[in-house]
Amino acid sequence: MRNVIVIGASSGIGRELAVKYLEIGDTVFVGARRTELLRELHLKYHDNSEYFYIDIADNQNASKILSDIFKQIKGVDLVLLCAGTGELNSELSFEAEKTTIDTNVTGFTNDMLHMNKKGYEIWRKAVKPLLIKDSSRSHHNY
Repeated sequence: MRNVIVIGASSGIGRELAVKYLEIGDTVFVGARRTELLRELHLKYHDNSEYFYIDIADNQNASKILSDIFKQIKGVDLVLLCAGTGELNSELSFEAEKTTIDTNVTGFTNDMLHMNKKGYEIWRKAVKPLLIKDSSRSHHNY
């Protein structure tokens, strides 16, 4: 059984992926802005799911929430970032696109950078010492 985090799990691809992982018995932590939809998912799969509010367009708050989630879960096996938004904008107004940009570009990039930092920390603490001990690899600059 794996620990899976799905961000953007209130609908669409994120929700379907969360359901698939829940159905195979993984523990799934689902996050999105629309927590009422996450709650419905949690009520159906309450034994192996948890849900949390996250708005990836709110960079500072999203980073804090992700840090808290990573601390809460011992051993994250998979993170799926499926959050996204979009509206029809026939006038091509920038203001109408700003929410989409904040979520789909800025929020996505911020979350990826945060998760890469977490991944590097895990690598540095768990894998790097093993590589340094391996004399055949000790000449590499890790």
